[in-house]
Amino acid sequence: MLHWGISLVGMSRFISIINFTMGLPLQVFLFGLLTVFIVLLVVVATGNAIIWFVNRYIGSPVKEAGKSGSGQLQSHSGRIAAIAAAVNTVTRGRGKITSIEKL
Repeated sequence: MLHWGISLVGMSRFISIINFTMGLPLQVFLFGLLTVFIVLLVVVATGNAIIWFVNRYIGSPVKEAGKSGSGQLQSHSGRIAAIAAAVNTVTRGRGKITSIEKL
């Protein structure tokens, strides 16, 4: 017959001591986890609501269909110059831009 050195009575006392000493910290821990989860859900829901509202009611201005591509090039000349300067700096003057496409 094997004897483990701990009787069932001793084990039940040990478990009740753990339950008594760890009960409140475990409850506080679980309450904190639940609170953080709920706060994160509220943050995500609020962010999604703001994004939906802005896209729905404010949005970006509608482009006019009558404009040609050359007018678009003139309005973006500052961006093109910034991209060219960045490529020139990174490649130390050896790079060449062949095309710029919006993804």
